[in-house]
Amino acid sequence: MQKRVLILDDIDDILWPCEMILQKAGYRVETRTSCHRIVEVVSKIKPDIILLDLKIPPLGGDVALLHLKNDSATTGIPVMLFSAANNLGNIAKHSLADGFIQKPFDIHTLIKLVGENL
Repeated sequence: MQKRVLILDDIDDILWPCEMILQKAGYRVETRTSCHRIVEVVSKIKPDIILLDLKIPPLGGDVALLHLKNDSATTGIPVMLFSAANNLGNIAKHSLADGFIQKPFDIHTLIKLVGENL
């Protein structure tokens, strides 16, 4: 069975290439441009891993991540923050993220980090 990846980023120029890269690597990919009703969306999609942009509207990735980690239906799903923020490692550590992907990234790094965190 294909592993399912949910990518949340408000920039289509990021979503589309990431979706294509991960699909080609054998993953089933869902995308969203907002983290509105994040727990409800994640509970419905049931991803195996989530890539969450730090600045996604309306809450921001750090707040959306707290919602996910504080809900029993979604707490066990690995969430990787996905951003160009300079201090992303520290933000990921303090916000209970399971990891992070620093933008810009190369294709191999994306595939490797997703695979390692599943």
